[in-house]
Amino acid sequence: MILPLVMIGSTLVFKDGDGIEEDEAANYALNLENVLAELLAPVLMAQRISGKDFRQELSCSINIKHREEFDEEKEPDRMVLSRWSASVEEQINSKGEKNRQLLHHVHMPLMTLLRIYRLNLG
Repeated sequence: MILPLVMIGSTLVFKDGDGIEEDEAANYALNLENVLAELLAPVLMAQRISGKDFRQELSCSINIKHREEFDEEKEPDRMVLSRWSASVEEQINSKGEKNRQLLHHVHMPLMTLLRIYRLNLG
């Protein structure tokens, strides 16, 4: 089984786990160092990134928003990561456990995105 996987729109940009060839894993590993705009399926404004981990039956969606101006003191990396779980939409997986669906607004390397994904859902 392949886990986790990350898709930008309908394009698969990362997957890991059992069942993938060594050269395929190497190609996906190259994506980890790229910023989202430099991927083969570049992330554009108002685009959605989906992440799934089949082993844990978890998924999340990340909405990308672009803005020109940042507060250099508060946002020196020129990115804002925000999450909301206010009216937590919960879904029941096949084991009867509740999963939170998180919404993020990000601009960052794919590797960082995966780390955040794993922290929030792992």
